[in-house]
Amino acid sequence: MSPNGRPPWRLKTDIGAIELVNVLACEPAASDYRHVENFTAGYRPSSAHALTLDGEPLALFIGSGGATGVHPNSAVHVGGLLYVAICSRVVCVRPKPYELRWAVAADPATCFGVHYDAAHDALISHGELQIARLDDAGRIIWSASGADIFTGAFRLAADAVEVTDFDGRIHRFDYADGHPVGR
Repeated sequence: MSPNGRPPWRLKTDIGAIELVNVLACEPAASDYRHVENFTAGYRPSSAHALTLDGEPLALFIGSGGATGVHPNSAVHVGGLLYVAICSRVVCVRPKPYELRWAVAADPATCFGVHYDAAHDALISHGELQIARLDDAGRIIWSASGADIFTGAFRLAADAVEVTDFDGRIHRFDYADGHPVGR
């Protein structure tokens, strides 16, 4: 368990054991981390996620706006890079040696999670208002919205990104261009 009683996101990789922990309630000392990435733009922080590598503090990500916690879809590790969802952003870092590659506002409100579909080589952000596909440079290839907020189920189907909105409507978006796909 993390210091705030919530389970961390963990992954064993070829570079070591990566862990992401929600830490805002604990207010960690930024000096405990070699790298502090502050995405608050002067606003009060609403989320902070600590990144460790082999148990050693590595980076602290701080965001403002729509708060996010740490859960199984908070991060994904692909090709030596770690993609982290925090507040409205997806952040890309190389953990070893550490490098912040990019950070992009993937949703105007909150980014609930980040996912990867190997069959389509697609990095997908599940946002509250938008589903977005990102390229490896952090550019938004496409984004799509629905009739209401995307607070329901999310899955990467074989032929489309599938997400359910607040009213229970299922939306399906094509991996290539984000256009709606029939059932």
